[in-house]
Amino acid sequence: MMIKTRHLLLSLGLAALSASAAADESSQWYSAVHGGVSNPDSWPAQIEFGGPTSPGKIETRPGANWGFVAGRQIGLNRVELEVEFGNQRGKRAEIEGDVEKHASSIRYSAVLINALRDIELSESTTAFVGAGIGIGKVSFSGVTMSDGCECFAPASASGTVWQVRAGLEYKASEQNRFFAQITHLALPEIGQTQGLPATQYSYRSVNALSVGFRHMY
Repeated sequence: MMIKTRHLLLSLGLAALSASAAADESSQWYSAVHGGVSNPDSWPAQIEFGGPTSPGKIETRPGANWGFVAGRQIGLNRVELEVEFGNQRGKRAEIEGDVEKHASSIRYSAVLINALRDIELSESTTAFVGAGIGIGKVSFSGVTMSDGCECFAPASASGTVWQVRAGLEYKASEQNRFFAQITHLALPEIGQTQGLPATQYSYRSVNALSVGFRHMY
């Protein structure tokens, strides 16, 4: 299912790039910047000590999410290149009912090709939806419990990322737009760390709410 989703998003990006190559007089270049918060969540893991595995999880605080965009508007369609960043701080670590506070960090970055579609609601207000695919990296600083167990080992991974996005945009002038958006970003899978204890981290994604500014050229 994940492979099919990535192929679909890649097809959307390639289709948007083709449309850009055949842009008509209504097309414009633009740049944008956005920033906001990602939701706190729980990140499950399985910890292996050489025998049966033990369930655990990392609880996070609200994090930061921001990005920079360069793109092309073709009528109601957009194709863009985005560089996106984010981080989250750990709040608690739990393993087999043992809960401890901690200050770990999760950081991620991505470069994506996005394809979006505008939906005109009025002369000054537009809704938009879209998706993107690219490459990225996620890293986790790890957690050492008070008994000295490095039960949540440091880890990182690079690979394919994808996202879906929806939002509203306000046209302040012919050149300047302000927008708010929600984003679901799927990160590379870290998998299992080496050695004992070995930590099997689950698939991770981030949900973010951000506001931004877009300038048309």
